[in-house]
Amino acid sequence: MATISIQAHEVYGRPRQPAAGKRASNNLHDACRTVIASDGQAKQVGTIVVDTAVDNTVYTWTLNGITQTYTSGTGASTSSIASGIAAVIDADPRVRGQVSPSAASATVTLTSVIEGLAFTLSDSDANLTTTESTTANASANTVAFGVLVMALAMEDGVYTGGTAKSSGLTAQVDTLTVTYAAGERYMVAITIEGQTYQVSVDADTDLATTRAAIATAINAVMPANTVLADGSSGSVVTLTAEVAGKAFVTGYGSKTGGNLTLANTTGGVATDITRAAAGVALYRADLEAQSIGGDDALYQANDEVECLYRGEVWVASSESISTGDDVYVELGSSNSGQFYRSSSSTRVRLPRSMAQWVRDGDSNLGGSGLALLRLSM
Repeated sequence: MATISIQAHEVYGRPRQPAAGKRASNNLHDACRTVIASDGQAKQVGTIVVDTAVDNTVYTWTLNGITQTYTSGTGASTSSIASGIAAVIDADPRVRGQVSPSAASATVTLTSVIEGLAFTLSDSDANLTTTESTTANASANTVAFGVLVMALAMEDGVYTGGTAKSSGLTAQVDTLTVTYAAGERYMVAITIEGQTYQVSVDADTDLATTRAAIATAINAVMPANTVLADGSSGSVVTLTAEVAGKAFVTGYGSKTGGNLTLANTTGGVATDITRAAAGVALYRADLEAQSIGGDDALYQANDEVECLYRGEVWVASSESISTGDDVYVELGSSNSGQFYRSSSSTRVRLPRSMAQWVRDGDSNLGGSGLALLRLSM
């Protein structure tokens, strides 16, 4: 007899008790995607440096509590000894599944095979210097229910990422190259969060003066927490997003043409939270049920985070929300991934085409620490 199995978090009904990350209803047009919670994880890196090359000498170090040795030959060099040490580590079945060695010049670099898998490294050898961690081992960060999740990469056909926050994003940088010409006029238009800001600057004295004048004009019209212009050196005016993940579009031109050009110095998903946004992390009843003191009621490192990207979902709100208010997402270290109606130096506004505060028969916007978002990402 055929059977159908479903998990508790896949059962939906209406009415439902609101909670952060809970869907408002089970609409057939809702859509979800899965993101592996990998943000923040790092492989530990350590080094063994061969300080002195001595012929026919035993070199000794300890890796993960296991003492290993390499004996140099006649005419040994620091680089040949480093290669020999790496070969010993790579050949030892007790450690090679945990640490990957590579040798370059007098240094053996050890890298943990798996993110979050730490190793120990030491020595008491006068001819060696070991550093256990040049890059610290780190497990992936947890993901809370009801926060915005970003997907920054894809591995084996699966999105990877984590909670939306500035530390996982990159500030966009555009570079305008200025060619000085007497009588020239330079035009720049910057569009950010749905608004366009324009300047027109006439050539002034020389390249340095003109370049600085363009940067000054741009900074005079750009609001706080948008784009900062720097025209202090060379032949370029550098435009930098003041909030990582807050993307902008640069328009440019000159009266006679060709005397102002643009290069997108940085690019890709990580510079634009609207491109990186994967959806809102959905509530999981099974995770909450196994929670002890609340710590387990989260998606853990390398969990599959179920994200709603089309539909309506409850999110935490400390503000009084009204339908039609702007939707901002917090990217700073505090309350990252949470949603607000007000702006700040660490928040990015999501376009209305992606996220809107909504009101229906079940919602109580701002009345219970929760608010309802309609998503189309």
